[in-house]
Amino acid sequence: MPEASPQPAVHDGNRGAEQKIGTPQQSSTDTTSSEAQGYIVSVPLHKSVVTIALDTKQNTVWQRREQGISPKEVSTLDWKRGDGLFIVGIDPRQGAFFFHQMNLIKDADAAVLINQWKNKGILSGRELIPVLAVASPTQHDDSLRENADELPAVVAAWADAWRQKNVDRMMSFYSDIVTIYDMDKDKPFIFTKAELTKRRSEVFAKCGAISLELSDPVCVVDPRNPDHSAVIFSQRFQSQTYADEGEKALFLRLEQESTGTARQWKIIGQLWVPWKTTQNKR
Repeated sequence: MPEASPQPAVHDGNRGAEQKIGTPQQSSTDTTSSEAQGYIVSVPLHKSVVTIALDTKQNTVWQRREQGISPKEVSTLDWKRGDGLFIVGIDPRQGAFFFHQMNLIKDADAAVLINQWKNKGILSGRELIPVLAVASPTQHDDSLRENADELPAVVAAWADAWRQKNVDRMMSFYSDIVTIYDMDKDKPFIFTKAELTKRRSEVFAKCGAISLELSDPVCVVDPRNPDHSAVIFSQRFQSQTYADEGEKALFLRLEQESTGTARQWKIIGQLWVPWKTTQNKR
């Protein structure tokens, strides 16, 4: 493990304050190294984030408890998938998987590791967990911290626009090209913003009143490219024509607006793992 660095501050989405990783009650081995600094933005109560330091092979499972965010488990892991942001989960149809750069990874090694995490209680049957694999310790400037802290508010505003069926407002959160990967479909779909706007307008015109519930999100920054991030949450949607619930990950990128204002987080991709869907007759 690299030399211990100052404990990184992690935004607490539940209390609107910052929590320090680690607590005074932990042993000296349960201190964070700089591979976690700047990457973990918010973690709701009882949710987890996994960090892997590739240089030391240290695998740390961070979990949010009442007193803050602290290591639930520290172990050695020979990770062979390189650095970056990965999503790990279990789909009711396709089983255990990794998700990286809008690609689904299903192989024997992934299944073995995910089953180990499930048996240890790190991963439940209905959960997506981000894995942050870091090649080497990296220091980030304050602007990254400020941009990352915007993520929970961005997702909340996106959800509000959806609830209000405000197409223009909702589409303002998307990039020009969006990749959508639904685990109950055979392949991902790539849309332009114009195509996605048209589809959303057609759905809103037919669906009637809607209800949308989101859990508090886990928000992380990609260690390979801090201009990229992921926000993970449980979602329950209901309208007069359709209802579903499941786990969702939104992938965002900092982009410059055409007006030349400060860069904004824009949705570039989506992973959806549905657990229950219902078609309602009208």
